Amino acid sequence: MGEQNDRHESGGTGFVMGFFVGAAIGAALGVLLAPKPGSELRDELGERARKLGNLANEQYKRAGAAASGLAERGRDAATRAREAVAHGVDDARSFAGRVGLRAEGTDPESSGGGQG
Repeated sequence: MGEQNDRHESGGTGFVMGFFVGAAIGAALGVLLAPKPGSELRDELGERARKLGNLANEQYKRAGAAASGLAERGRDAATRAREAVAHGVDDARSFAGRVGLRAEGTDPESSGGGQG
Protein backbone atom coordinates (compact mmCIF):
# COMPACT_ATOMS: atom_id res chain seq x y z
CA MET A 1 0.00 0.00 0.00
CA GLY A 2 2.90 2.37 0.78
CA GLU A 3 4.41 1.56 -2.59
CA GLN A 4 1.15 2.56 -4.25
CA ASN A 5 1.17 5.90 -2.40
CA ASP A 6 4.79 6.51 -3.45
CA ARG A 7 3.89 5.93 -7.08
CA HIS A 8 0.88 8.23 -6.76
CA GLU A 9 2.91 11.03 -5.18
CA SER A 10 5.70 10.62 -7.71
CA GLY A 11 3.23 10.66 -10.60
CA GLY A 12 1.61 13.79 -9.21
CA THR A 13 4.92 15.61 -9.08
CA GLY A 14 5.75 14.52 -12.62
CA PHE A 15 2.37 15.72 -13.84
CA VAL A 16 2.81 19.13 -12.20
CA MET A 17 6.30 19.55 -13.65
CA GLY A 18 5.06 18.46 -17.09
CA PHE A 19 2.18 20.89 -16.85
CA PHE A 20 4.44 23.83 -16.05
CA VAL A 21 6.99 22.94 -18.71
CA GLY A 22 4.21 22.57 -21.28
CA ALA A 23 2.70 25.90 -20.23
CA ALA A 24 6.08 27.62 -20.54
CA ILE A 25 6.69 26.15 -24.00
CA GLY A 26 3.21 27.14 -25.11
CA ALA A 27 3.65 30.67 -23.80
CA ALA A 28 7.03 31.02 -25.51
CA LEU A 29 5.59 29.82 -28.83
CA GLY A 30 2.66 32.19 -28.47
CA VAL A 31 5.00 35.10 -27.87
CA LEU A 32 7.23 34.14 -30.76
CA LEU A 33 4.33 33.78 -33.19
CA ALA A 34 2.52 36.97 -32.17
CA PRO A 35 3.28 40.03 -34.33
CA LYS A 36 5.17 42.47 -32.05
CA PRO A 37 8.14 44.81 -32.39
CA GLY A 38 11.54 43.25 -31.61
CA SER A 39 12.26 45.18 -28.41
CA GLU A 40 8.83 44.39 -26.97
CA LEU A 41 9.24 40.74 -27.89
CA ARG A 42 12.67 40.59 -26.22
CA ASP A 43 11.32 42.24 -23.07
CA GLU A 44 8.42 39.81 -22.88
CA LEU A 45 10.67 36.81 -23.50
CA GLY A 46 13.03 37.99 -20.76
CA GLU A 47 10.15 38.40 -18.30
CA ARG A 48 8.79 34.95 -19.09
CA ALA A 49 12.27 33.44 -18.76
CA ARG A 50 12.63 35.03 -15.30
CA LYS A 51 9.25 33.66 -14.25
CA LEU A 52 10.15 30.20 -15.51
CA GLY A 53 13.48 30.38 -13.65
CA ASN A 54 11.68 31.34 -10.44
CA LEU A 55 9.21 28.49 -10.91
CA ALA A 56 12.04 26.00 -11.50
CA ASN A 57 13.81 27.28 -8.38
CA GLU A 58 10.66 26.80 -6.28
CA GLN A 59 10.21 23.26 -7.61
CA TYR A 60 13.86 22.49 -6.87
CA LYS A 61 13.44 23.68 -3.27
CA ARG A 62 10.29 21.57 -2.84
CA ALA A 63 12.03 18.49 -4.21
CA GLY A 64 14.97 19.08 -1.87
CA ALA A 65 12.65 19.41 1.12
CA ALA A 66 10.86 16.20 0.15
CA ALA A 67 14.16 14.34 -0.23
CA SER A 68 15.32 15.64 3.13
CA GLY A 69 12.12 14.38 4.75
CA LEU A 70 12.57 10.95 3.18
CA ALA A 71 16.18 10.79 4.36
CA GLU A 72 15.09 11.65 7.91
CA ARG A 73 12.46 8.91 7.84
CA GLY A 74 15.11 6.47 6.64
CA ARG A 75 17.47 7.41 9.46
CA ASP A 76 14.67 6.99 12.01
CA ALA A 77 13.80 3.55 10.63
CA ALA A 78 17.46 2.48 10.74
CA THR A 79 17.76 3.64 14.35
CA ARG A 80 14.62 1.75 15.38
CA ALA A 81 15.87 -1.39 13.60
CA ARG A 82 19.27 -1.14 15.30
CA GLU A 83 17.58 -0.79 18.72
CA ALA A 84 15.29 -3.76 18.02
CA VAL A 85 18.26 -5.94 17.03
CA ALA A 86 20.19 -4.92 20.15
CA HIS A 87 17.17 -5.74 22.32
CA GLY A 88 16.80 -9.11 20.57
CA VAL A 89 20.48 -9.91 21.15
CA ASP A 90 20.12 -9.07 24.85
CA ASP A 91 17.03 -11.27 25.13
CA ALA A 92 18.78 -14.14 23.34
CA ARG A 93 21.81 -13.89 25.64
CA SER A 94 19.59 -13.83 28.70
CA PHE A 95 17.65 -16.86 27.48
CA ALA A 96 20.85 -18.74 26.63
CA GLY A 97 22.19 -18.03 30.12
CA ARG A 98 19.02 -19.33 31.75
CA VAL A 99 19.03 -22.45 29.59
CA GLY A 100 22.68 -23.08 30.45
CA LEU A 101 22.02 -22.74 34.17
CA ARG A 102 19.09 -25.15 33.97
CA ALA A 103 21.19 -27.66 32.06
CA GLU A 104 23.84 -27.50 34.77
CA GLY A 105 21.20 -27.84 37.48
CA THR A 106 22.15 -24.53 39.08
CA ASP A 107 19.10 -22.50 38.11
CA PRO A 108 18.54 -19.97 40.92
CA GLU A 109 14.86 -19.85 40.00
CA SER A 110 14.25 -23.54 40.66
CA SER A 111 13.24 -24.64 44.18
CA GLY A 112 15.65 -26.49 46.42
CA GLY A 113 18.74 -24.53 45.40
CA GLY A 114 19.13 -26.52 42.22
CA GLN A 115 20.53 -29.66 43.87
CA GLY A 116 17.13 -31.36 44.37
